[in-house]
Amino acid sequence: MSHDVPRRASLAEARAVRIGRPEVAAGYERARLRFELAGAVRVRREELGWSQRQLAERAGMTQPGVARFEAGGHYSDAAAAGTPRRRARPDPGRQP
Repeated sequence: MSHDVPRRASLAEARAVRIGRPEVAAGYERARLRFELAGAVRVRREELGWSQRQLAERAGMTQPGVARFEAGGHYSDAAAAGTPRRRARPDPGRQP
């Protein structure tokens, strides 16, 4: 007597099924964009030689908020509401 045990879906198979749902696909896209933006911000901050604290001061955020943002996570500073206090721009006359 043979007992057939149902095979569990692999992680890739389960993801493929879920990603077919529009709300799940939209969530993956938001996460992808968030991580790409976070990486670009971190790279630019490092190119300028700024610390997270310096970027936070210029962007009207807190240093922990910048750290969360750069990690691709959620953050609760003004930028989270889509209303950054000001854009962080290098000041040509000021050394970081």
